[in-house]
Amino acid sequence: MSHERPKGAVDHGHWAGLEYHHQLLEDPFRTDAYERAIRALVRPGMRVLDLGCGTGVLSLLAARQGAIVHAVESTPIIRVAQALARANGLDAQIRFHQADAETMEPVEPVDLVISDFMGRFVVDDGMLAAARNAGRWLAPGGRFAPSKIRMFLAPAACKLRPWEVFSTGFCGLDLSAALPLLANSGWAAALTPEGLLGDASLYATLDPPHRIGPFEGDLRFVLKRGRLQALAGWFEADLAPGITLHTGPGHETHWGQYLFPVPVFDVDDGDTLDVAVRFDEPTSEWRWAGTLTTRGAKHAFSYTSEPEIETRTLPAPAPAPRGREASLAHHEAALAKHATGDRRAAADLWEAAVRALRPEDDDLAPLLFEHLGTVRLALGEDGAAARAFLRALDGTRSSREAAAKHLPVAFERAGYPIAAAKRFPRG
Repeated sequence: MSHERPKGAVDHGHWAGLEYHHQLLEDPFRTDAYERAIRALVRPGMRVLDLGCGTGVLSLLAARQGAIVHAVESTPIIRVAQALARANGLDAQIRFHQADAETMEPVEPVDLVISDFMGRFVVDDGMLAAARNAGRWLAPGGRFAPSKIRMFLAPAACKLRPWEVFSTGFCGLDLSAALPLLANSGWAAALTPEGLLGDASLYATLDPPHRIGPFEGDLRFVLKRGRLQALAGWFEADLAPGITLHTGPGHETHWGQYLFPVPVFDVDDGDTLDVAVRFDEPTSEWRWAGTLTTRGAKHAFSYTSEPEIETRTLPAPAPAPRGREASLAHHEAALAKHATGDRRAAADLWEAAVRALRPEDDDLAPLLFEHLGTVRLALGEDGAAARAFLRALDGTRSSREAAAKHLPVAFERAGYPIAAAKRFPRG
């Protein structure tokens, strides 16, 4: 989706084209919750503010219930909203304002403010100040929908695809120097409850428009066995009595969950994660820091979202020795580790083996990449496994029997069902 601000847009508000708004409208759970809330809350003759109206669909739903609506939107998408209002015969009930909702003076008191100002973890749509300012519109006894938002955090074992790409090796290349940038960024996910490695904790409670922030919390999680990769954040929003919008693991919405990377470790039952999470609204940066305690060892970490590439020091370790002898030595060590059941160490050694290959050692590549793909698949690192199997086959599906057998499984698990079914079918 494009968030590039077009020429002529006002200074505030997040610009997004129709593709972004299509994602909002296509989300059936979001649509159902807001539509039911509007039917529950809006009565004929009510005054309603639609804050950040976008394509104006919430305005249309409120107007259809008999409300007079003020639809405020800072970007040119408001032209779509106006066209849709005319097409539905509701334009006489909706007063459109292309204005900065953060500073716009109220036109008249309203009985209801309705808004979808929530990003994936509430703050990332950049509408907090606008939501606070909307409180000035409310008449005595008026209400805001959502009336309450609860934000949650939980430790997660998840397939963080960017992490897998940069940490598992890439066609015999070491991309790990980019990991500091990845760790200092937030990522999207769609988790199941089984992907959590501990109970969720309430991080913050918002009562729009009067209590929105500060966003800070110190949390402790007791972990269960698994591979820890991130903190997962999500929210629940009460839109109307009995109508709550859920975005947590197991709820399929366009929001999904927001991931804060933490040090990747295999953790055991009873290990602990202590973390402080802060959002700095002036800079729009998340900061999270803490300590992972596992098997008596403590691992401290500290991250800041959206780092500037120009100012961050990236590691540049000296390259390891290359050549046939080094590659075969890593291969033998990997076989020994694999025989003991230490797949993680075996994977690291096979990565070292393929990185050591020179062009004149290419005859070893299919065997080594096949072993690497097999162990990556066993570890659940399906994208890395697929890349390794493809390199093992080297464009010829019959060249390596094991790689040809396992590649469809890797494709399917990694989210490429067409490739699994057609280009590389099972069997």
